[in-house]
Amino acid sequence: MAGLFRCLRVFAAVSFLAVSPVATQAAEKDATILVRQTLPTFTITLQSNPTTGYSWFLESFDAGLLEAVLRRYLPPQSTAAGAPGKEVWTFRARHGAFLVPRTSRIVFRYLRPWDADDAPGESVFTVVFAPGK
Repeated sequence: MAGLFRCLRVFAAVSFLAVSPVATQAAEKDATILVRQTLPTFTITLQSNPTTGYSWFLESFDAGLLEAVLRRYLPPQSTAAGAPGKEVWTFRARHGAFLVPRTSRIVFRYLRPWDADDAPGESVFTVVFAPGK
C-alpha cells in the first residue's frame, strides 16, 4: 500500500506541470533509452485505456538523476469503443547524471488506484546516460 501512495504522489506532481520540452527519444514498453548530455529530455509512451479504470503510475525512478517533467494522455485515433490511447511521460536528465557513464531504471505499474493489489502490467525502462556530445 505504501508503494501505491508513493505512485500517487509522484503521479499528482507530474500531472499538473505545464512544460513543453522537446523530447529526444520515444520508447515503447521495456526499452533501453540512450540519453546524451546535449539532448537530456526524452519521452516514454505507453498504451493506456483509462476507460477501464487503469492508468500507468510511476512507481520508481532515481530523482537524483532524472526529473519527471510531464504526463499527458493522447486519446485513441480510432473511434471504436474501448480503443486504447497513449500515456506520454516526459523526463529530463539532471546535469549531475552525466558526470560519469551510468544507468538507471524507471518503473511503471498499470493499475486501478483503488485496487493496487491487482496490477496487470509493469514496464521497466533502462536509461543509459552518455556523457559528452
